[in-house]
Amino acid sequence: MVLSVSMCIERPQGGCVVIIRHSEVHGAEQYEVEGPEAQCIPGQNLCRLTFNEVPAVSCDFTLRARSGSQLGPPSEPFCVPGTGPGG
Repeated sequence: MVLSVSMCIERPQGGCVVIIRHSEVHGAEQYEVEGPEAQCIPGQNLCRLTFNEVPAVSCDFTLRARSGSQLGPPSEPFCVPGTGPGG
């Protein structure tokens, strides 16, 4: 379900943002990431995760599809990288 995960892009006000691309799940009305503050954009198959501090590399995030009150099974866990060299 998760297609790609960006490096954590540093924000001027501190912390950073990670962009996740995911495949569409038939019947899903919205998507949720378990973990940090996340905003998934309907119809674009993108989620933006906002971190107040640059995270260490972590591989225990999951993405779920939601249809009404029904929450789908979690995706395979995926990794959120840090900001990369020098970050």
